[in-house]
Amino acid sequence: MRFCAVNEVDFIRFHLIGIRDSDECVTEDTCEQRCRNTIGSFQCSCVEGYELRADRTSCKAINGDPLFPTP
Repeated sequence: MRFCAVNEVDFIRFHLIGIRDSDECVTEDTCEQRCRNTIGSFQCSCVEGYELRADRTSCKAINGDPLFPTP
């Protein structure tokens, strides 16, 4: 089951009907740098100087000089 809330009212309703959301961000390999758990999903982001790649989970250095080299 996948549920995406568009506002706080949906978030409250989601919890009132007894459905529990799992935190996808607890898995270390969900996002390369930052992870924000959302209802039914997650959203990755990057630290300053990086941008999200097309896969929406990994980051690349904007200026080509990585602070956090990836394997």
